[in-house]
This record gives sequence, structure tokens and C-alpha cells, in this order.
Amino acid sequence: MGARPVSYDSVAGRVYYTNGVQTGVVENGASRSWGLEVPTTIAAVAVPGALPAGRYQFALTYIRTDGQESGASRAGFLELTAPGGLSFPALPVPTDPDVLEKALYITKLNGSALYYAHTVLAATISTTFTSPALGTAMLSTQHLSPPPAGDIVTYFAGRVYVAAGDTLYPSRPYAYELFDLREAIRLGDQITLVGPVSDGLFVAAGGRTMFLAGRDPAGFDLRALATYGAIPRTSYRESTSALDPARKGSCVIWASTRGVCVGFDGGDMVNLTESRFAYPVQETGAAVVRPWRGTQQFLTTLRGTETPG
Repeated sequence: MGARPVSYDSVAGRVYYTNGVQTGVVENGASRSWGLEVPTTIAAVAVPGALPAGRYQFALTYIRTDGQESGASRAGFLELTAPGGLSFPALPVPTDPDVLEKALYITKLNGSALYYAHTVLAATISTTFTSPALGTAMLSTQHLSPPPAGDIVTYFAGRVYVAAGDTLYPSRPYAYELFDLREAIRLGDQITLVGPVSDGLFVAAGGRTMFLAGRDPAGFDLRALATYGAIPRTSYRESTSALDPARKGSCVIWASTRGVCVGFDGGDMVNLTESRFAYPVQETGAAVVRPWRGTQQFLTTLRGTETPG
């Protein structure tokens, strides 16, 4: 990983991480790929067989040793001008050594839905399909891919989110290794905070802080909260009762460019220090909340070029 800072979150015994260039998952004490590469588009040629004449589409996926399936290659097609079969003479070979098999999906005659046809071993470079008998399982990973490398990883409401540059990418629900990059949420500036509470996400991008209310990214309600941003890597999640016994639920605390802030359920944001003192703003930092003699302390260290607070 070199000297690059790593962002990570733990979900169901697995740790998902990224450092802006690489991604991965730590499981059972070992690091592996986070998601699988998507196969390149495959081509077919006509051969003798029992398929009726007409148009067929096809796609390929990779399957890892643990059963994880990749996103599908872009669908190819072939028009059979007479009854025959499909031969695939140049199947791609995966670079990930954990890929065990390749799954072939084909449409019915002149259809558009792709159905499971058969699997071959990862090293197999050719296969054929000559019988109209198809499985009943439809392709479920079309248009999906592994996550992009990013700067922030966090879990919220059944999805893992990756912030890369000015864009927030949600995984598919409860499928943390599959992302539909068309669902990307653009925020217009470098994202420096993604802090989940029970009913939404506190997000800072450039010189503004906002709350994405809701639990489904397709229906997020964006609420502007402040005209200043957050210092990267200074956020810390905590039980609300640990900071304010009068409140319930969850909260996130971070060092903003204008003071230490806390975000509570419902999008309620409080700046704890702006009216009392200012600290020098720096490029990045780290933080922790600790109990100390009956109180809760937020400790942060900052690093980089100072700008007066």
C-alpha cells in the first residue's frame, strides 16, 4: 500500500479498504480483491448445431472460489442465417488467480434477456453452445463492476459507499462487491467527509457541508448545512448517548475548517467550538473519541500546511 493513507470499514467480518489507487478486502486474515474484473466482450462464430436460425446475444462473467460473480461483459450478438450453433474461440482469461470459473449467458431466439448456459474453468479459452436448452437463471450482474479506487469507504443502510474525487458511489444493496457506476452521485467538489447516521449521510465537498437524508441513494434529499467543509480523515462515529445523554441514535464528529462539528440523526449539525476558539486548518488529520474522567474527549491531530483558523 506504500505511504498512501487507507480508508476502510468493517462489514460482517470483512474489512473493505481503498487508498485512492488500490482496493481490497481483508477476510480471514488475508487480503484479496474487492469485486472481480469484468470480462472483455466475447465474439462468436456460427458452427453446426440445433439452434434455430435467428439472432442470439451472449455475455460472460467470472466466478471466484467463494462463489462471488463478476459483472458481465458487454453483450455481443450473432445472427444465425440457418440452424446451427455458437462457437466462442477466444474467451478472455482472468488475471485474478482466485477466479475459478467462467459463466456463459445466452438469450433465447431473438430474445433480450440473458440466461445461464454453462460454466467452464477459468483457463478455458474456447467453448460452444449448440442446443437451445438454457437454464432458468437470468443474468443478474449486467452493467455491474467492482468499486472504483477512492478516498473514503463507509457502510450505510445495506450498502458500502466509496467516495472518489467529487463522486460518491454506492454498492448494490447487500452486494458490497458489485457497483453500478451509473448510480454515481456527483457533488461538484472533492469529497472530504462521508459520515453515516441512522437516517442519512453527512457529506462535505469542497467548501460546503450537507446532509443526504434517506436510506436509498435513489431518493436522497440533499439539505445544505454549512458553507464550509471538513478536514479529511478527522471523522469518528460514536453513539449519540456518549456525547449527549438527552439524545438517542448515532452521530458522527469531525474537525471542520471552522471548528469541531457533530452531526446527529435527522441531519442536525452542531458546531461545538466555532464561537469559542479557532485552530489552524491543515490538509488532513486523524481523530478518536475517548472517555476521560467522566467526560468524552474528541482528540484530533492535524498535518500539512497551516492556514489560520
